[in-house]
Parts: sequence; C-alpha cells; structure tokens
Amino acid sequence: MSFWSLRGIRVLVTGGIHGINSLVIKELEALDAEVLIVDVEPTTDDRIIYADLTNDIDRNRIVRQIHDRWGALDILVNNPASASARPWAQWLKHEAEKDDIEWSVSQSGISRLANDLFDLLQKGNQAQVVNVTSEGGWFDPGTQTIMLMGYDGILDFTHNLASKWGPQNIRVNAITPMYFHAPTKKQEAMLAYPGRPEKHLERTFMQQIAAAVVFLATNRSTALTGRCLALDGWIYGLSI
Repeated sequence: MSFWSLRGIRVLVTGGIHGINSLVIKELEALDAEVLIVDVEPTTDDRIIYADLTNDIDRNRIVRQIHDRWGALDILVNNPASASARPWAQWLKHEAEKDDIEWSVSQSGISRLANDLFDLLQKGNQAQVVNVTSEGGWFDPGTQTIMLMGYDGILDFTHNLASKWGPQNIRVNAITPMYFHAPTKKQEAMLAYPGRPEKHLERTFMQQIAAAVVFLATNRSTALTGRCLALDGWIYGLSI
C-alpha cells in the first residue's frame, strides 16, 4: 500500500452518512478504501448497516455482516455525532430520555462496539480505531452540555484502549475538532464562548477533519497510538 492509497483497506464508519461523515466517507473511498457505514436511519444504500450501537442484538449484526463480507476489519471510525446544545440545567428538566440516548451512544455504544469487533480488528491490516470527538472533552467552551462529559469519556476511552490493545498491534487515536461549518448545524448555538472572535468559525472545516481521519487511516501514521489530533486552531491554549 502506498502512502496515500487505501486500496484493500476495510473501514467501518459509525454515525451515519451526513455531516462530517459525508466527507470522511468520500475521502476514504477516493483513496479506494472499502467502506461500510452504521446508521440508525433505514436506507437502500448497500453500504449501510442499519443498527443502534446501544443495542446488543444490533451490534452482533454489525459484527456478523463484517465477518461475512470481509472476514476482518482494518479501521473502525467512531463518530457518535449526537451533540446537544442544551445546557446542564435544561438537561435535568427536559428531554432527559433523548439525552440518555446520546450519552449511551457516546459512552457504552462505541466502547462495546470496539470490544465486539476486537477479533476482526486483530485479523486486520495495521488495524486501528479512530474516535472523532470534540475539543469540548478538554474544557467547557461555555455550553455546559451533558455531551461534554461524553467527549471527555471518549478521550479517556481512547487512551485506555490504546494501552490495552497496543500489544495486540491495534492502534487507537482520537480527533478533537472545535467549531466548524456544517450544513446540518446552526452555528448560532456555539456563539456563547466569551471573547471568541467570529472568524473562529472559519478555522476548522469538515474537510480538515476528514483529512485527519484519512491520515490516521494510511500507513503515514503507524507510529501514533493513544494520541489526540486537536483540530482547534488557537483555542486549546485557553484551557491550559
């Protein structure tokens, strides 16, 4: 495999086909990767595995379909993509059931899926897990949402799994973007951070996030594990 080719690489992407994932999938397939996608919305797209990561039966179906189709898995891209802009106080009062679902996906869902796929990853080529989370896992950008704890948990999960699976030659890394332009989101909800210039929204684009996933997928990144690629421009400096 050349540095910028993914020919023969088998990738599972969670989080559906919209938003960030639309470009992640496009970039992976442009480099000839074979891609399957987990989505909670039924579709006729034969790349889609219709499944809920919090459901044991659904996760077993994901494992079975990958086994039957490929027999091994090279890369798992976890992107819960279920952030809520509701503050903590509102979470306590309203729509708790929906937030419980988001929490379950970002915590137990992706961790259990990774463990369920362990045997297939062991059979893969330079196998690794890429967790797409948020810079909100490092610090609170002012939104005080329940999902910030989820993001922090994904970062801890990344570091711990990298230590556990390193001897098995499975790498685990994370990508933490901050604010970015996404056609499916309203950025007004993100404008609460004090002192942040509006050009901050111009800094991290979805294309850069997709490019980071591709970098980790290629053999340019084989020395990296347990690491976090912070696509945050200058804002991480505000948290240290």
